[in-house]
Amino acid sequence: MKVKALKNKSGILSGLAALKSEAVLSSGRTVTDTEEEAQKIIDNLYADAFRKGIPMFYKDDRSKALTQFIRANPDGSEDLVNFDVAQGEYMLIKNLL
Repeated sequence: MKVKALKNKSGILSGLAALKSEAVLSSGRTVTDTEEEAQKIIDNLYADAFRKGIPMFYKDDRSKALTQFIRANPDGSEDLVNFDVAQGEYMLIKNLL
């Protein structure tokens, strides 16, 4: 079984996929084709948000608690943040990049 890292244009890991590339879905497209199209959509969403000055949030092994996220900023930097549900705000824990 093949494992592929899914990353956006900035190289940020957004997931892993362990799939057979030759498997065909009910749409008639292969899993690989579908995965590549999904990655293009994710890349476009990140690029559009960054053009507008909007950061994107995701989780990885650096965000240990359920309320912690990685904030990918339009300038290419990343921050570890905590989401305060009661206040509806993100609070900076530390700068990562």
